[in-house]
Amino acid sequence: MPLLGLLLASVFSIPNFMAAFDVSFSAGAFLASLIMLLAYNVPTLVFSLMLVFQRHRLSRMRQLNAMRVQDL
Repeated sequence: MPLLGLLLASVFSIPNFMAAFDVSFSAGAFLASLIMLLAYNVPTLVFSLMLVFQRHRLSRMRQLNAMRVQDL
């Protein structure tokens, strides 16, 4: 899911970056494109953090279950 979000953010922001460099460099257009790229990547960041947190949680649960089995 995070990879899909990054891909979609790139698809939406690449035309704006191209327009910023089309005729001459426009700092305003470049800054707007950069802000849009960052705004579209907020869900990617959130999903990535959720994925890392859940993997850590599952790993900890597996370790606890293995410890419980060994204690029996």
